[in-house]
Amino acid sequence: MCKEKKPGSRKECGSCRRMMIATRHLPYGTYLCQTCAPKRLQACCRCGRRRRANVLTDDGPVCGTCYASPARRCGICEQVAPIRVRAKGEAPGICYRCYVRREKLCTVCGRIRRGGGRICKACSFPDERPDYCSSCRQPADLLPGRRCPRCTLLAKVTSLLSDDGTTLDASLRCTRS
Repeated sequence: MCKEKKPGSRKECGSCRRMMIATRHLPYGTYLCQTCAPKRLQACCRCGRRRRANVLTDDGPVCGTCYASPARRCGICEQVAPIRVRAKGEAPGICYRCYVRREKLCTVCGRIRRGGGRICKACSFPDERPDYCSSCRQPADLLPGRRCPRCTLLAKVTSLLSDDGTTLDASLRCTRS
């Protein structure tokens, strides 16, 4: 049975007072959770500094500064490279070059949003005047240059694919939407 699922495995942390899995036993019957327990410092086998070990190798402990994740075969490009997202179930491991962050949509209006919240800035503060994109004039969470993410990407693609940096070649215009 998993340690988390075992009845009675959660105890009150003697420092933060939260109910957590006890990782360090203290005198007088108290415990510390993993967050509050002091981290064990070890000498890194590569740089020699006393730091928290990120991984234990055959040579000895390796600190976070010296550690680099091992290269594996990417499930998309088939190249051997450090993996950004580990394989999970049927989904393959993805390297840094192939990884694309999913667009996050506002749960209220459905527009593309920035940041960690679930709601865009315009929906979070409805009493405030919304920010409008300087190119398409739509309300949006703006990027530097006062443009929405879509117009920022379009301007970047246009500058990369055009000769003068402002207009697309006639042969490429049909691909633009």
